Amino acid sequence: MNAITTFAKSAASADFFTGPFYLSIAGKLVETKESFDVINPATGKVLARAPSASAEQLDEAIAAAKTAFKDWSALSYDERQVYLNRFADALQENRDDLVRLLTLEQGKPLQTMAAPEVDQAISYVRQIAARRIPVEIVEENDS
Repeated sequence: MNAITTFAKSAASADFFTGPFYLSIAGKLVETKESFDVINPATGKVLARAPSASAEQLDEAIAAAKTAFKDWSALSYDERQVYLNRFADALQENRDDLVRLLTLEQGKPLQTMAAPEVDQAISYVRQIAARRIPVEIVEENDS
Protein backbone atom coordinates (compact mmCIF):
# COMPACT_ATOMS: atom_id res chain seq x y z
CA MET A 1 0.00 0.00 0.00
CA ASN A 2 1.53 3.33 -1.01
CA ALA A 3 1.26 6.67 0.80
CA ILE A 4 -1.52 7.95 -1.45
CA THR A 5 -3.64 4.85 -0.85
CA THR A 6 -3.07 5.06 2.89
CA PHE A 7 -3.93 8.75 2.86
CA ALA A 8 -7.08 8.14 0.82
CA LYS A 9 -8.27 5.41 3.19
CA SER A 10 -7.69 7.57 6.26
CA ALA A 11 -9.46 10.48 4.57
CA ALA A 12 -12.52 8.31 4.14
CA SER A 13 -12.91 7.82 7.88
CA ALA A 14 -15.55 10.01 9.50
CA ASP A 15 -13.59 10.34 12.75
CA PHE A 16 -10.93 12.61 11.24
CA PHE A 17 -12.63 15.82 12.40
CA THR A 18 -14.05 15.88 15.88
CA GLY A 19 -15.83 18.76 17.53
CA PRO A 20 -17.12 20.71 19.09
CA PHE A 21 -16.83 23.46 16.50
CA TYR A 22 -17.38 27.15 17.13
CA LEU A 23 -18.12 30.38 15.30
CA SER A 24 -15.31 32.90 15.09
CA ILE A 25 -16.61 36.39 15.86
CA ALA A 26 -14.27 39.34 16.49
CA GLY A 27 -11.33 37.00 17.02
CA LYS A 28 -13.11 34.90 19.65
CA LEU A 29 -14.50 31.38 19.50
CA VAL A 30 -18.23 31.52 20.21
CA GLU A 31 -20.53 28.61 21.10
CA THR A 32 -23.96 28.30 19.53
CA LYS A 33 -27.21 26.80 20.79
CA GLU A 34 -27.99 25.26 17.41
CA SER A 35 -25.95 23.13 15.03
CA PHE A 36 -26.52 21.15 11.85
CA ASP A 37 -25.19 17.95 10.33
CA VAL A 38 -22.39 18.01 7.79
CA ILE A 39 -22.86 14.96 5.58
CA ASN A 40 -20.06 13.06 3.87
CA PRO A 41 -21.45 12.67 0.32
CA ALA A 42 -19.47 9.47 -0.26
CA THR A 43 -21.00 7.64 2.70
CA GLY A 44 -24.16 9.59 3.46
CA LYS A 45 -23.08 9.59 7.10
CA VAL A 46 -22.73 12.55 9.44
CA LEU A 47 -19.16 13.81 9.28
CA ALA A 48 -19.51 16.51 11.93
CA ARG A 49 -21.92 18.98 13.50
CA ALA A 50 -21.42 22.58 12.39
CA PRO A 51 -22.43 25.59 14.48
CA SER A 52 -25.51 27.53 13.40
CA ALA A 53 -25.48 31.22 14.30
CA SER A 54 -28.42 32.93 15.94
CA ALA A 55 -29.71 36.23 14.56
CA GLU A 56 -27.86 38.05 17.36
CA GLN A 57 -24.61 36.26 16.57
CA LEU A 58 -25.04 37.12 12.91
CA ASP A 59 -25.45 40.80 13.84
CA GLU A 60 -22.33 40.59 16.03
CA ALA A 61 -20.37 38.99 13.19
CA ILE A 62 -21.45 41.70 10.74
CA ALA A 63 -20.48 44.46 13.18
CA ALA A 64 -17.12 42.78 13.80
CA ALA A 65 -16.52 42.45 10.04
CA LYS A 66 -17.24 46.15 9.52
CA THR A 67 -14.73 47.05 12.23
CA ALA A 68 -12.16 44.64 10.82
CA PHE A 69 -12.61 46.14 7.35
CA LYS A 70 -11.88 49.63 8.69
CA ASP A 71 -8.81 48.35 10.52
CA TRP A 72 -7.60 46.42 7.45
CA SER A 73 -8.14 49.44 5.20
CA ALA A 74 -5.92 51.54 7.46
CA LEU A 75 -2.97 49.14 7.09
CA SER A 76 -0.13 49.87 4.69
CA TYR A 77 0.58 47.53 1.78
CA ASP A 78 3.61 46.20 3.64
CA GLU A 79 1.53 45.41 6.73
CA ARG A 80 -1.13 43.71 4.62
CA GLN A 81 1.57 41.71 2.86
CA VAL A 82 2.79 40.34 6.20
CA TYR A 83 -0.73 39.21 7.16
CA LEU A 84 -1.42 37.67 3.76
CA ASN A 85 1.85 35.76 3.81
CA ARG A 86 1.09 34.52 7.33
CA PHE A 87 -2.30 33.35 6.05
CA ALA A 88 -0.65 31.54 3.11
CA ASP A 89 1.84 29.97 5.54
CA ALA A 90 -1.04 28.73 7.72
CA LEU A 91 -2.78 27.27 4.65
CA GLN A 92 0.47 25.53 3.69
CA GLU A 93 1.02 24.17 7.21
CA ASN A 94 -2.52 22.75 7.21
CA ARG A 95 -2.58 21.70 3.55
CA ASP A 96 -3.06 17.98 4.09
CA ASP A 97 -5.90 18.51 6.56
CA LEU A 98 -7.60 20.97 4.21
CA VAL A 99 -7.32 18.50 1.32
CA ARG A 100 -8.86 15.79 3.49
CA LEU A 101 -11.62 18.15 4.60
CA LEU A 102 -12.56 18.96 0.99
CA THR A 103 -12.69 15.26 0.22
CA LEU A 104 -14.78 14.37 3.26
CA GLU A 105 -17.09 17.37 3.16
CA GLN A 106 -17.61 17.73 -0.59
CA GLY A 107 -16.62 14.38 -2.06
CA LYS A 108 -13.81 15.82 -4.17
CA PRO A 109 -11.15 13.33 -5.31
CA LEU A 110 -7.99 13.86 -3.26
CA GLN A 111 -5.29 14.17 -5.89
CA THR A 112 -7.19 15.45 -8.90
CA MET A 113 -9.42 18.09 -7.31
CA ALA A 114 -8.96 18.68 -3.59
CA ALA A 115 -5.15 18.93 -3.54
CA PRO A 116 -4.97 21.27 -6.57
CA GLU A 117 -7.73 23.46 -5.10
CA VAL A 118 -5.83 23.97 -1.85
CA ASP A 119 -2.54 24.50 -3.72
CA GLN A 120 -4.20 27.10 -5.94
CA ALA A 121 -5.58 28.90 -2.90
CA ILE A 122 -2.09 29.07 -1.36
CA SER A 123 -0.62 30.31 -4.64
CA TYR A 124 -3.36 32.91 -5.09
CA VAL A 125 -2.89 34.37 -1.60
CA ARG A 126 0.89 34.60 -2.19
CA GLN A 127 0.33 36.29 -5.56
CA ILE A 128 -2.01 38.85 -4.01
CA ALA A 129 0.49 39.47 -1.20
CA ALA A 130 3.23 40.14 -3.76
CA ARG A 131 1.10 42.43 -5.93
CA ARG A 132 1.81 46.14 -5.59
CA ILE A 133 -0.88 48.50 -6.75
CA PRO A 134 0.75 51.62 -8.13
CA VAL A 135 -0.37 54.87 -6.60
CA GLU A 136 -1.21 57.42 -9.25
CA ILE A 137 -2.35 60.90 -8.35
CA VAL A 138 -4.32 62.64 -11.05
CA GLU A 139 -4.70 66.37 -10.59
CA GLU A 140 -7.22 68.49 -12.36
CA ASN A 141 -6.23 72.01 -13.27
CA ASP A 142 -7.43 74.74 -15.62
CA SER A 143 -4.86 74.10 -18.34
